[in-house]
Amino acid sequence: MRRLLGLAIVLSLFWPTVGNGTTVLFVPLSQLVQTADLIIYGTVEDSTTKNLADGAPPQIVTDVTLSVSRTLKGQTPGPRFVLRQIGGTYGGYILNIPGQPTLRPGDEVVLFLERSEEYWAISGFAQGMFDVYRDAHGTKIARRSLKGSPVHAFGEMGEQMETERVMEMPLDELFAFIRSYR
Repeated sequence: MRRLLGLAIVLSLFWPTVGNGTTVLFVPLSQLVQTADLIIYGTVEDSTTKNLADGAPPQIVTDVTLSVSRTLKGQTPGPRFVLRQIGGTYGGYILNIPGQPTLRPGDEVVLFLERSEEYWAISGFAQGMFDVYRDAHGTKIARRSLKGSPVHAFGEMGEQMETERVMEMPLDELFAFIRSYR
């Protein structure tokens, strides 16, 4: 029995595991509005994945082109906006960034964006994107889902708190909320 226990311990140390290496802290919507450099509402027109590296390993990025219907904060360079996201599928390689939202042609979205030195990034990963759809009455609804996302909230003493996994509101209310915190 002791030998079996010892073998189990040794095997557990060397057994390959899959883990999620991304942890994102929860950011309240008011803070997202305040810290975003740019907030836009628009529709995804196109999504193109490419490799920026000449050799292996690949440096996979996806350029997402949006038709901007409304700029809620900051300035866009024109009616079209290109967001470069790290990751995608290219030449048999897949690079997935846990917590990063996927944008597909036809998606209607509100994006909260932060500017780094070289590119724009969605603020707080999935927290910075609201999908927009019409409900049964024809009202446009903005919906943010954090289900399956590595988003965690912690209290002042370091204890983990429950986060609001799905947030929905009429699109006009989201616009009004954004205006009130700018």
